Amino acid sequence: MALHVFLHDAALPTREQWQSGIAGEGFPLVLDQTLNVRQNTGFSPAIYGDRQSGFEFDLLPATRATSVGEGDWARIDGHDLCANFRWVGNVQESISVYIASAVLAKLANGVLYDPRADRFLTGAEAVAMVRRLIEATELD
Repeated sequence: MALHVFLHDAALPTREQWQSGIAGEGFPLVLDQTLNVRQNTGFSPAIYGDRQSGFEFDLLPATRATSVGEGDWARIDGHDLCANFRWVGNVQESISVYIASAVLAKLANGVLYDPRADRFLTGAEAVAMVRRLIEATELD
């Protein structure tokens, strides 16, 4: 599964800024200390609560985003960078991806795109959606 955040390259936060944004929203997700946001091209471990988690993360020019339809470019609003999140596995990894992507979208004033639902969300809308998702989800 995948999510994408479209943002302006100049608005890409550092790992520390991203982590601060996650903590500021009250989410119990900790990004890997060694994550280099600009250079990461594969799996990035994370901790959700007290459990190991993680997701694949990389950046591409927005024009190389293949899951976006021709009619959707106006909704991306001129953003030039695409942060790609991929995961397989359990609900915990899914929640980790939704938190990380929603907060990134909010911090960078970007747009989160969920290709499965064909849905675009602002950062604030994405964070609100994640709160509802966590509330409705029980992790054993």
